[in-house]
Amino acid sequence: MKTWILVSVIAFIALPRLAKSQSIDEVKSYIAASNYQAALSVLDACGKQPISRSSEYFFLRGITQLNLYRPMDAVASLKKSVAMDSLRVDALAKIAECYRMTGDETKASQFYLKAIAKDSGNIALHMEAANYFLTTNNIPLAKMLYEKMYQADSTNILINRSLAICYDDLEIIPKAIWFYHKTISANPGDVVSTNALCNILIKQKKYDEALAVTRQYRKNDSTNQRINSTNAYIYYLQNKDSVAVSHFAKCYASEDSSLFVLKYYGISCFKNKMYDKAVQLLEKAYHQDTSDDMIANYLGVSCYLSFYKAQGIYYLQKAIDLATPDSVYLSSLYFNLGKAFDAYDKSNCTDAYKAYKQAYQFNPQDGNTLLMLAIRADNCMNDKQEALRYYKIIVNMWDNKHTTNKEAENSVIAGIINSIRERIQELEKFTHTKQ
Repeated sequence: MKTWILVSVIAFIALPRLAKSQSIDEVKSYIAASNYQAALSVLDACGKQPISRSSEYFFLRGITQLNLYRPMDAVASLKKSVAMDSLRVDALAKIAECYRMTGDETKASQFYLKAIAKDSGNIALHMEAANYFLTTNNIPLAKMLYEKMYQADSTNILINRSLAICYDDLEIIPKAIWFYHKTISANPGDVVSTNALCNILIKQKKYDEALAVTRQYRKNDSTNQRINSTNAYIYYLQNKDSVAVSHFAKCYASEDSSLFVLKYYGISCFKNKMYDKAVQLLEKAYHQDTSDDMIANYLGVSCYLSFYKAQGIYYLQKAIDLATPDSVYLSSLYFNLGKAFDAYDKSNCTDAYKAYKQAYQFNPQDGNTLLMLAIRADNCMNDKQEALRYYKIIVNMWDNKHTTNKEAENSVIAGIINSIRERIQELEKFTHTKQ
């Protein structure tokens, strides 16, 4: 009889623990099956049981609420879990995840750092936090964590790639280049790292090195449109216009009609004097992006150099409207507009003359603009005084730049200058006689 009573007492004492264990296991099984509503129902049913006063209870409740998209309820539960057990790094990390869901980057970062401070050796936690800092553009913090992980594992491709991105963003260029090379050597098919490395080398005008990177990639995959267009673009930057046209043509033939390809294929055709083809491509590019003044400029010039004179004027006027207030660039646009008016109707020089005057106002040191103004004033506007003024400015600019006769004799432009001097003398006689 005594034995039976003792067993009954032990069973009664153990019952809450057994119930607690069964409840936790049941909740975990529901969470594993992504049945979060059922998990929450079990947790709610345990509200008055001893289990509801444990750190584990509030942790599981927080996870369930997080997955039911109730982030602030989850934060409240997870904070209770941490209050009961300050070493719960997993709860701190989940709080950070909750704040990520609400878009509160500051608090998310704070709780990631709190979690890392309590468990500095947790690589998975470091990776999660570093990736978050990288995506939220908190690059210095991301770099710090990736560097720490790199010390533990220097062969991890993701860490190497992420470090390259951080150094690139922070403009620590030598390290960015080194880590991109390291990443690509481990994974030659990494198109993002390959393209990023090319962009760095292009900015540094190391075109041959950039070409070598694209060629190495294309040995494994010659069909990637992004790398192929970058390869063609490098030839464009090197002013190898015929080669650029050939490579961009292959991109276009492989059904890459991206704005990038249309734009630089068109400009390469323009530089190769393939004006009709340039018009065809640049019109397609312009329809994709009507805010690009560079496209509008080259399209306008291509039009007036081919059969589309009126369209040339239209697109060049668009380019002027779109251009940023850079005086030299605006001057070149107005100069091109003047040439377009000339090509459209040489007998009506008023519009061209106005365009050249605008170009002169933006860049009064440009000899070509001055010469066009002088010739239009002289031969078309019949304004001899203005023509004489512009001719004299050209000669004075030449004399100030060329101090010796020997320099002048060796220059092709010297012949033009001599002709201008003769015309100045003729105009001075003409104006003197007229007076």
